[in-house]
Amino acid sequence: MVKFIINRFKTEISDRAFIIKKMLSTNSGVYVFEGIVCTLTLNLVLNNNYLFLTRMGASDYQLSFIQMTPHLLNMAILIPIGIVADSLKNKKKMVMFSLAMMAFFYLAAMTSPFLGDLRIVWFIVMYSFSAGMFTMYNVSWQSFFSEAVPVGERNRTLSSRQRWRTVPGMLLPIITGAVLSSLPAVESKIKAHQAFFVISAAVTIFQILLINRLKSDAPAPVIKVSFANLKKAVSALVKNKKFLFFCGTILICYMAFQFDWTLYFIGMTRYLELNEALIGVTILTEAMASFLSIKFWSRMNEKYGATLPLFFGLLLIGVFPLTIMTTANMVSGARFYLFLAGHALASAGMACFWLNVIQCLLTTLTNEYRTISISAFCVLTSLSNALMPLTGVALYNKFGADLKAFQTVCLIILLFRLFAAGLWLFRWYMTEKRVVKTDAGV
Repeated sequence: MVKFIINRFKTEISDRAFIIKKMLSTNSGVYVFEGIVCTLTLNLVLNNNYLFLTRMGASDYQLSFIQMTPHLLNMAILIPIGIVADSLKNKKKMVMFSLAMMAFFYLAAMTSPFLGDLRIVWFIVMYSFSAGMFTMYNVSWQSFFSEAVPVGERNRTLSSRQRWRTVPGMLLPIITGAVLSSLPAVESKIKAHQAFFVISAAVTIFQILLINRLKSDAPAPVIKVSFANLKKAVSALVKNKKFLFFCGTILICYMAFQFDWTLYFIGMTRYLELNEALIGVTILTEAMASFLSIKFWSRMNEKYGATLPLFFGLLLIGVFPLTIMTTANMVSGARFYLFLAGHALASAGMACFWLNVIQCLLTTLTNEYRTISISAFCVLTSLSNALMPLTGVALYNKFGADLKAFQTVCLIILLFRLFAAGLWLFRWYMTEKRVVKTDAGV
């Protein structure tokens, strides 16, 4: 019996190893594994930034700078990144370089608590540079993805990548939340945050090894870096009406989406009084909702395209401010569970947002000047991300920085998100529904 169990275990291990090896032999499979590794890093770093800064003594305004400063840097580097990337024969090199620099800046940010009065400024600056490198990775990744994965496989590949990257997204928040909440002193919690950054740097190096396995099946034409070509790129962007219409509408959606990013953390910790463990449960709920909903969104995309389902995703994202403003002043012991239910529903909408935006963007682009176009799009979203979280905190402080002020700003954000969803529905009608009717002679 024992021998049978051992042989069965060996067979299962062998089968799983064969499946993994087979997946790693295709670009789509590598992208799925790379997404899982990327999520490990993002969860360790992004989910704990506000707590790290708070424990180092940051104010509400300084917390909002962790959103604003990286995106101001992004605005300065995005267009040059696009120009350089389009001039490269192998965009994979830029993806790998950006990841290596991310690992370096993670280690630099880890040293912040050692720097006394400069610790918060140093952390914001080093984290901003790491975020800038992540932007370089993201832009070059999107461009390289369009070269490595054919159009017909993109929805399936992105869906699988998005779905399986929620697995570490479910496990890590619980682990990190349990670790942080088990440590009694602030100093020991700070050391744990530092350890998270060191682990993230190591995981990022492994991500580079995965990216190196990818191959470009349909490389875009190389564009020589020159003022004349830059002028042609700008002219091509201005003439691409599909791209401009997309940018105009999705920018409003991003602004509404990013409005409460800092405010939401303030609501969770100040009014819902969530500790590290409960924040970990919240993040776990978010990951589970994404994992369970991604297959539904993928099927919706296959049936209706990526544009219409995104409208419903945007509506669900509006549940975030609605949930937190209604549960913030509840005294019932059930308020955390009500908050989790609303958070899960809204997180399903977020899964749709991250899955569909890139697909909608790529449908508006041609092979020529593709990376520059993606960079221009990211400049707009970075501008929004630099200003909107700070705007949310500024309104909260202007209205009195109390519970009533918090709920008032959340109501404004809710109305803004409903407007953005309606605007996206209008774009769908103008670019897809109306075109179908016209082609059918209606």
